[in-house]
Amino acid sequence: MTRHGDILDWLKTDYQLGTGHARAIAHVILHGPEFEVRHTTGPHRDASGVLELDGKRRPE
Repeated sequence: MTRHGDILDWLKTDYQLGTGHARAIAHVILHGPEFEVRHTTGPHRDASGVLELDGKRRPE
């Protein structure tokens, strides 16, 4: 089984992604686009609970 850390290392090394972006993609690879909403305020807040993979921001 592929581990989360292995995916992070691969994305950061081969694609020069930052940690946050690599973590988001690793989560999708291992668990799909749904996630638990943890941020309640701030710039990273996303109350939808689904990672958008098309690169477009949804209207608020």
